[in-house]
Amino acid sequence: MMEKNNIPKVTYDTLPKAIENIWQEILILKKTLSAYTNIEHNNIQTDYMTPKEVATMLKCDLSTVHNWQKKGKLKKYLLGNRAYYKRNEVEDALKAV
Repeated sequence: MMEKNNIPKVTYDTLPKAIENIWQEILILKKTLSAYTNIEHNNIQTDYMTPKEVATMLKCDLSTVHNWQKKGKLKKYLLGNRAYYKRNEVEDALKAV
């Protein structure tokens, strides 16, 4: 990994190699973060939120939460006639946008 203070000089001739090195570093970081995120989500207990709690969390109207669910941006879970959303899925929907 490149040190912050150890940035090499890049010339026209070395630019392709420098870009390749940067790209490899990005891929390594992406893989590491992806693995960390998957571990984090698999080890936490799922919190369920009511539509009102989702609206409060996202600082939006209840109808907006309903519209996002209808468009497939949020997945609704039903227990009887009550609707719930998984907190981690709501947070993932924010990250995806």
